[in-house]
Order: sequence, then C-alpha cells, then structure tokens
Amino acid sequence: MNKRGQFYLIAAVVIIAIIIGFVTVSNYSKENVEYTTIYGLEEGLEIESAKVLDYGIYNGLDEVNLTNLLRGFTEAYAEYAELEKVFFIFGNSENITVAGYSELEEEILVDLGGETPSVLKFEKKAYTREEFAGEEIEITRVIITLQGIEYVFDLKPGENFYFILVVNLKGEQYVVTNQND
Repeated sequence: MNKRGQFYLIAAVVIIAIIIGFVTVSNYSKENVEYTTIYGLEEGLEIESAKVLDYGIYNGLDEVNLTNLLRGFTEAYAEYAELEKVFFIFGNSENITVAGYSELEEEILVDLGGETPSVLKFEKKAYTREEFAGEEIEITRVIITLQGIEYVFDLKPGENFYFILVVNLKGEQYVVTNQND
C-alpha cells in the first residue's frame, strides 16, 4: 500500500516537470523568434532598398520623383516592419543624402567632418530628407548622432547605402545598422 502511494507521487512529479518544461521551452521560443526577426530586417532592407534605388536611377527619375519614391518606400517599410524610426544615408564623397521616418519628433546630428554638425529635424510620423554637398571638403565619413549615440559610416568609392533601424519591442529599444566596424 505504501509503495503504491509513492508511485503516484513520483508519477505526479514527473508529469508536472514535463508540463513546466513544455511551457518554458514554448515561452523561450516565442521570445527568441521576435529578437531574431529584428536582425533579419537588415538583410531584407538591404535587398529591397537597393532595388528601389536602382529602379529610380535606371528610370532616370528627377529629384522630386526620386524623393517621392523613397518617401513611399520608407513609410511602407517602417509600417510593414513596425519600426519606430528608420534612417537612410546614401550617396558618395561629393553628395550625401540623409533621409528617414520617425514615429515621434526626433533630432539627429549629421557630421560630415566640417566645423559643426548639421541638425536634421524629423516631425512626428513624417518623412524627412536632406541633401549635403561636400563643397569645401571631400566627404569620407558620415557620423549620425541619435539619442547621444554616434553611428559612424565610412564612405567607400562609388555609391554607398547605409541605414539605422530602431525597433521598440516589449519596452526595450533595439537598433540595427549596417555601419562599418
């Protein structure tokens, strides 16, 4: 009689341990998938943005139409990927464009190696674009300061494309960028 009770007690403990194990693995897997998705955005954005820019250049779009194309892409991508902020830096050593979209009002500093950085203001839920020409100096590096953190982009010969993605997930802010190391 006593051994029978021990058997049921051990069986109950094993069943509870298995159930707790499944719940723990299930919760861990769900969180891991969300964080992995954030970093998967980088690869997708590189492919999609390159195609959009190639389309605009190949079809000879003027500055107004290229701006509209980039604005549409940026807003659609930010909504699709549920991004809080997305900033693009593209161009070459003679001409750099900084563009982006922010869910909130935002100011970033754009330093091209001159005397003082330029302040670029983003309105709430609005696309902003500004072009910077390297008239006095050749642009070799772009430093974007966002919320006190510097992101350094060293320009390579030819056309360059860099981005900063900001995602707010479960109260934490994650930043993904393709900056140089």
